[in-house]
This record gives sequence, C-alpha cells and structure tokens, in this order.
Amino acid sequence: MTDYRTSSWFWLWSRLYESLWGGLKEQILPNTEGLYRIRGGPGRGIRVLTNPAHGGTRLLLGLYEPCLMKWLVRTVKPGSIVYDVGSASGQEALNAATLAGPDGLGLAFEPDEAARGKMEINLEANPDLAKRIRVLPFLVGNRHDPGDGMVTIDRVGGEFSIPYPDVVKIDVEGAECKVLEGMERLAQIRCPHAFVECHVGPDIEGRVRGFFARHRVPVRRSSPSFFEVSRRGYNAWVWTKKL
Repeated sequence: MTDYRTSSWFWLWSRLYESLWGGLKEQILPNTEGLYRIRGGPGRGIRVLTNPAHGGTRLLLGLYEPCLMKWLVRTVKPGSIVYDVGSASGQEALNAATLAGPDGLGLAFEPDEAARGKMEINLEANPDLAKRIRVLPFLVGNRHDPGDGMVTIDRVGGEFSIPYPDVVKIDVEGAECKVLEGMERLAQIRCPHAFVECHVGPDIEGRVRGFFARHRVPVRRSSPSFFEVSRRGYNAWVWTKKL
C-alpha cells in the first residue's frame, strides 16, 4: 500500500499541472463563488455552492471523485437509507438523494458549523432533494454521547428514530477506524455497503480493510488519480464489494 503521491516527481507534476491548468481556468471560467449547476454524472442538474476556477471544475463536470460516484450509482437504489458521515457541504448527500428517489432518506452527519452553513445553502438551492435529507450536527465515532456531540452508527438509529443504513459513506479526516468501531454491532448483523476514505497513512487503511475482513466482506481500493493534484498527503479509498 505505497503512496506515489509522496514522491518528488509527483510534486513536480502537481506544480506544473496547477500552474498551467489553474492559470487557464482563471482566464476562461468564472472566478467567484456562487451557485452553479452540475453538468454531468449522477448529480447532473444539482445546484451547488462553489468557485468554478478554484476547486469547482471537476465537481461541475461530474468528474469529482469518480470511484465514489460510480460506487454510489451501483449501491444506492430507490428507497435506500444513506448515511453520509462527514458530509461537509453535502454534495454527496445530494447525489445520494437523487439516486434514492422520493422514498429514500439521507442522513448528513457534519459537526463543523461552517461546513453545515454551506450545506444549508446547497439544500435551499435544491428544495426537492432537501426534503429527503436530514442534517445531524454530530461527530460520528466509537462513543455514543449526543449531549457531548458524538454518536455511533450502532445507536443513532434508536436514539433519533431513524432507520439503520443500507449505504454508508465515511470521510472523517483520520477518524475512520473510530467510526467503524461504532458500527461493529450493525456489521455483525448486516454490514451495509460502505465507502471509506482513508487518511493519514497505510496503517489506517490496513485497519479499515481488517474491519471488513473480520466481517467477511470483500473490498476494493483505489488512490487518487494524477489529475487530483489538490489532495495532499496519504489518500486511499476502500469500499465494500457486495454486489
């Protein structure tokens, strides 16, 4: 599980890519934050708050995190219950709501107030989808204490009278294993489809893969492409292959 993104040649490539493509984008694309419509992919038609010239190009073209988008298309079915753990501005929650349809439900877990503010703007811009999404301002981990702002996947359903998930996306900047520890009981009964972005290093990725191995769930993995040069440090995606 080596990471080519730590090499010196990738550092040189990313500098060249950002200087050439970044400069071109500033010349031909709007360079201001606002609400723009996604033009491709499963989220086509969704309006999101972004800056096309700075970080929003791939998102608006439907090319952002392609392995996650393909996985959502394959796993989220009409009526699915989707937990978006580490929802940030809610873009994946909106995509999942589109795929789950009017009978589905999305739970967007995001403890950061600033990120939730952007999410609320995105939800207000997509009122039909917003009806299918419930925002929960909690940190998801291995300890259940809603009064202290933390919940576990195993217990949040009973606490807030919501269904257990069919699909779980986890992007929590290094706390992936804690989230999975808080999903142990559910995984023993019926492991949901899961997609985990692994941060920090190969040790975290190994522990994530070990969690699913204990529950006899096969997984696949990928790392960012050469064109996702904005990602720094260790990044890998691990997702269940129960299809």
